[in-house]
Amino acid sequence: MRFLQTEWHRHERDRNAWEIERAEMKSRIGRLEGESKTNKRLHDSLGKQIKMLESALKKEREKVKSLTKGEKVDFAKDAKELAREELKSIGKGLLLSIHARAHSSSDMS
Repeated sequence: MRFLQTEWHRHERDRNAWEIERAEMKSRIGRLEGESKTNKRLHDSLGKQIKMLESALKKEREKVKSLTKGEKVDFAKDAKELAREELKSIGKGLLLSIHARAHSSSDMS
């Protein structure tokens, strides 16, 4: 009888330890998924900024090249404004491609 009692207590301790470990793992999974989503949003945001900066650099280089050739340059818009406009057009292009994919996937159904 004593043996059964000790085995039952050992089983209960093990079960409690497993439940605690399971809860800790679920918590860790939730935290890691949240970090993953945050990192993805940060990556996307930084990617957009890189595109904008590359565009501004390209426009600036074109302006310098034009000035060295003695051509007339339109100073009405600065590089930031041009980059913003290009970024907006990139964003619209992304939205259109997402929209097109959504329609093509619904057509396949």
